[in-house]
Amino acid sequence: MTDMFFGLFLLLVIFSNVCVAENKREEKRILIDDNYYTLLSRLDALEKEVTDLKSNYASGSHKEVAFMAELTKTITGQNHHIYFDDVKLNIGNAYNPHHGTFVVPVNGTYQFSVTACSTAGHYIVLELNANNDILGKVLAGDDSYGDCNSKVFLAQLQTGDDVFVQHISQGDNLLSASSYGKPSFTGVLLH
Repeated sequence: MTDMFFGLFLLLVIFSNVCVAENKREEKRILIDDNYYTLLSRLDALEKEVTDLKSNYASGSHKEVAFMAELTKTITGQNHHIYFDDVKLNIGNAYNPHHGTFVVPVNGTYQFSVTACSTAGHYIVLELNANNDILGKVLAGDDSYGDCNSKVFLAQLQTGDDVFVQHISQGDNLLSASSYGKPSFTGVLLH
């Protein structure tokens, strides 16, 4: 009889271990299923967002893009990439003051303006560049008095193009008159 009880006891221990193992396997399956459905839900949300963005871009209702930045320090010498460091407006966050570069967020026609200033007896020529191409130049300066000059540029650009202002070799003094908001670099997406 004790052998029978011992056998029954042994059978109960084995059965309970199998049940515990089965419960742990079930818990792991539930965790895997939860992660699977969470990932699937996130993937569906991302696919919907991409579809909406494509639709908005195709219909022309993409985000507005505009920026305005000013220079706060006078620069002398030559061969400078100009970092317009005081950002007054940056709709679309496409202008980076740390690099002095506007990175084109969408294909389109853009309008830029550049203002340059120089002290009496000096002059400066600034170049507006898109990647490696010079879009145009702005000259400021006079022998007798301080001078500022502005110019507007239009350009057809592609997503990812870099637009920036530089001073290479003509002139030697870019005057900052921050109380007047000069010099400045602005841009806006027209179409």
